[in-house]
Amino acid sequence: MKVIFISGPYKGLNSWEQECNIRKAEIIALQINQFGAATICPHTANRFYFGTMDEINWMRICKELLSRCDGIVMLSKWMHSEGANEELNFALNREIPIFYFDTYQTVEEHSDYPKFKDFIESI
Repeated sequence: MKVIFISGPYKGLNSWEQECNIRKAEIIALQINQFGAATICPHTANRFYFGTMDEINWMRICKELLSRCDGIVMLSKWMHSEGANEELNFALNREIPIFYFDTYQTVEEHSDYPKFKDFIESI
């Protein structure tokens, strides 16, 4: 079974925007789980821990988790997130396959879907 890391904006201008970012990640993670892959979604795993550690430590944890994954999904607006950019560069440096998903579409509607489906189904 493939393990996919979910990367995208976490923080927001306010608590509602942050919760919306978490929910978008959660929806994509669930859809990927329904396709038969496991997901690591830091958004949902750490949603109540915001502010408990500095961002350097959070990023160390995320990179460690990402290093154990078979692929990474970059969510909409990832380019506006320092953390997501760091995760992307980490994946690029380790040649971890990268997929780009728009959070306003289902997984099947993405242009990366055929490549992603083949990747998930490969052993």
